[in-house]
Amino acid sequence: MQSAVSHHEAQVEMLAGEPAIAEQRLRAGYERLAEMGERALLGTTAAMLAQAVYAQGRADDADALCDVSERHCAAEDLVTQAIWRGVRARILAERGALEEAEAVGREGVALVARTDALIEHGDALLALAEVHDRRACPNEARTAVERALRLYERKGATIMAERAHARLRRRP
Repeated sequence: MQSAVSHHEAQVEMLAGEPAIAEQRLRAGYERLAEMGERALLGTTAAMLAQAVYAQGRADDADALCDVSERHCAAEDLVTQAIWRGVRARILAERGALEEAEAVGREGVALVARTDALIEHGDALLALAEVHDRRACPNEARTAVERALRLYERKGATIMAERAHARLRRRP
């Protein structure tokens, strides 16, 4: 079933700033997995697809994919749990549900912090930072970005570290 979808190819496209191409790569696999009735990998693919779709400004579509991921993701798949929560937190914040957004974002950070997935942990922190930005909490946002930066640097994720640095430079 791993051949049904390439998460790695989609991740590369997201890093390259090409969420539409990432969506194409994920969408075909997502549809095949749904047709096969596969659930666990479908949950992860839906979460990643939600990221790509949200990056293109389609919050409603991304939210529906978060629902799919939430329904099909195994409770012990903490990374996937964190991914869909990061997207959902951003969507909730965008819609003005700031307290709920913060709670969901914090849940995602807490879940992924229990793993060794440094990049996804950093990504969850950046999602939380966006929520803090919308809540007009610049100190909390800066702290979250700084924590993400340290995780990216520790992992050697140069592109993500550069993006975190850029966010910090834009802050007061």
